[in-house]
Amino acid sequence: MQRRRVMLAGKRPRLPKEYQEVAFIRNHGTELLEIPLPTFSGTTIHYKVKYKLLSTVGQRIIIQVPECQLGFAISSYITLINYSSGAGRIKYPITSFDECDIDAWQSGNNLFLRVNGNSVSGQTTNLIFTQPYSLVCFGSKRVSNFGAIGEYEYVKAYMSTDESIPLCDLIPCYRKSDNEPGMYDLLGNAFYTNTGSGAFEVGPDVI
Repeated sequence: MQRRRVMLAGKRPRLPKEYQEVAFIRNHGTELLEIPLPTFSGTTIHYKVKYKLLSTVGQRIIIQVPECQLGFAISSYITLINYSSGAGRIKYPITSFDECDIDAWQSGNNLFLRVNGNSVSGQTTNLIFTQPYSLVCFGSKRVSNFGAIGEYEYVKAYMSTDESIPLCDLIPCYRKSDNEPGMYDLLGNAFYTNTGSGAFEVGPDVI
């Protein structure tokens, strides 16, 4: 069966020839990605993620940094997006399953959140990053246990310590040799696949 394709004007291939970029990667409530991050420290961190919520039940974790003992996560309910970091928390109301483009960042002790271009004022946090971390996409990880797994279509995920020091830049794709779905990190030049159960579904090829 021939795969669907989407063409983006002026776009050039970003991935090595062994991988095919796709419009999105979709999970079904059991699949997860865990991305190791370069060592960093401080209180300034920036997250960008574009996704579409597919589930109507309970809290769904979009991304999480599980090693933060004080807690960091961006999660979604059917009616709101919740950004928590340490003691700080911001909630943003949503009303549908439309695609959400989230820009969340911590600067010093303040949290900021922008959803589809609409900003929410900062809140106070006490979270300081001081050790190696990993980024979990599609769900939550505590020690070796996964939980609060969501059902999403991921379009992109990006993380940096500030606008000039990127940590990861994740692109949905599949490996051509075996059609294995995952996300390719343009910064680390690494391909990450499912660490949960089940199997990811991919959208149309991007050409």
